[in-house]
Amino acid sequence: MKFRYLLFIFFCVALWTGCYNEDDIVPTEGNEMMYSLPQGTHEYDDDIVQWFKDYGFYTVYEYDVKDLYWANTGWEEQVEPNLGGYLTAKKADPDYVAPVLGMFQEFFLDYYSGDLLKEAMPLKVFLCSELWQGSWYNNRLEGIMERGDSIELMVYRGYDYIALNGARKDFEITEGVKTEFMRGLHKIFLNILYNKAIMTVQDDFAAVSKYVAYSNMYPSDPNDFDAASKMNCFAQGYLNIQTAKSIYSVDQMKEYDFMFYLNLVMSYSLAELEQEEAYWKSWDNQPYMDYRGLLNPRRGFDKVRQKYEIMVEYIESFGVNLDRIRFPERFEPEGEEGND
Repeated sequence: MKFRYLLFIFFCVALWTGCYNEDDIVPTEGNEMMYSLPQGTHEYDDDIVQWFKDYGFYTVYEYDVKDLYWANTGWEEQVEPNLGGYLTAKKADPDYVAPVLGMFQEFFLDYYSGDLLKEAMPLKVFLCSELWQGSWYNNRLEGIMERGDSIELMVYRGYDYIALNGARKDFEITEGVKTEFMRGLHKIFLNILYNKAIMTVQDDFAAVSKYVAYSNMYPSDPNDFDAASKMNCFAQGYLNIQTAKSIYSVDQMKEYDFMFYLNLVMSYSLAELEQEEAYWKSWDNQPYMDYRGLLNPRRGFDKVRQKYEIMVEYIESFGVNLDRIRFPERFEPEGEEGND
């Protein structure tokens, strides 16, 4: 199968080379239009056109799904191992776009200033009816790689785009879905703000921990409630030892630490972080662990709590109300289980 794809690529390159004629090259005048707006006559098309006028990004539901898989130097579709990425997507059903755009407006656009959206938004927002992230596993008996489980995504960041899921008939927008949608979308955008140096490592955040390279500092056992007095990464205010490696400069340590905390705030409710139960292992040394229980007062990780609260305040200074992310239980009707 892989050989056939390579042969096809070789054939396309050869065909293009044979047909190439320098006289045919004509420069494009003016700005290239990626898509034509509006794409239909629905009521929500007026909002889409206005967002483009105000902020400069295209929100599209009529597109070739290959536009979503294209990643400049890569291909994000889950094709086969080592060829392509992990995504499987279907474009939106136009009859069910409006509820997704309603969430996009209410739980994302309304939080930020127009100037910030204009400066930092990717060029495209793709609306999808399905959006899945797949996996591969090694079938040792057969000696081949096979498709593993897939996870349905609410949002995804690709090459100069954000993809939004849920524009289909059978998609139910519960309070849990709203929280998951908001959590994922803001996490993407805040990472973009950091990459553009609009968000920066704050001095009060960096002052909490002493940034020194450690070689053997791991999380303590979660049942060791005297851990704050011991030499482990949580006691020093690090979320994992990946922050403090000898190969990193002090500035790099601060940057990694900042991003780990940003993702911590956006990934867990406060109730999850303060719960009694914890599930990490004393030898865990991964960039993203299960941090439930990390802020339980009995564990005494005061520096982690301090940096968490600094990060919450900093994120909210950009206009983001984190109540739905930190306290999702306040928004869930009795008897409904959230998806976050």
